[in-house]
Amino acid sequence: MRLVYVCVVSFVPQSSGCLQQVSASDLDRDPSDLAMEYSDAQFQSSIAPPYERIKSFGQRWVSFWSKFVAASSVNGTLYDDHLFDAVLSPWLKAVASSKVRAWRRMATMATFAIISELNEVSLRNMQRSDVIEQQLSDKKIGKAAAGLHKEQTALSEQLDAIHRIADGLFNESEAHKQTRT
Repeated sequence: MRLVYVCVVSFVPQSSGCLQQVSASDLDRDPSDLAMEYSDAQFQSSIAPPYERIKSFGQRWVSFWSKFVAASSVNGTLYDDHLFDAVLSPWLKAVASSKVRAWRRMATMATFAIISELNEVSLRNMQRSDVIEQQLSDKKIGKAAAGLHKEQTALSEQLDAIHRIADGLFNESEAHKQTRT
């Protein structure tokens, strides 16, 4: 799983035009220090940011993060504390605070896409919760009630996790805007 985190974290600066590769040991370091180090040392030898070279890059970048969140919700990694709280959120915050404009732009676009898809996942979970609520109000469900209660509890925990992630990303992006002005 750690290799997946390294690949996702590497994707952020590389898609912004930095040729630096993030290693597994870098995940244990402070993302702000690494972003500063990469922007100072590596950006001089970098290629032009993809959004300047490829017209459809912005759409693909947003689409990637939307699909990433959707897939994470299906396989359950969205709801564990590690993926967003410990890995992605600190990296996006660090990249958004970079001196390099291309990095800030990529982080803003990624945050927008992640929060938008979190809203979609949250909506689907709330709709499923409403269906379960209706099923529980039906007197004929009998033995299935225990399973439905368990599913409803899981959905409630998932909604709490989604709101926590979205609030964290939104608050970090707002704090970043206030420090830049």
